[in-house]
Amino acid sequence: MERLDQHIESLIFTCEQPISLKEIKKCLSEVFEVKLKEQQLLESIERLKAQYAQDQFSFEIIEISEGYQFLSKGAFHETVGTYLQQTTK
Repeated sequence: MERLDQHIESLIFTCEQPISLKEIKKCLSEVFEVKLKEQQLLESIERLKAQYAQDQFSFEIIEISEGYQFLSKGAFHETVGTYLQQTTK
């Protein structure tokens, strides 16, 4: 499956709320026109989580609410919080 990690990454990035493994599987099975195995998807997600766990990234993929979502790392919560306070009316 060509660029499976990037396809999953794009889905997680695009969603405003956590995206479930079931939703990822349904979407990509249709895109690739093949039935994907959950284990294959989980391995891809684990590779992505390891990639974003590196210090060069200010965000990471978190498993939350039975799905996956990009969130800023704890070290940057104060900065993000300050920005949100400044821009929220």
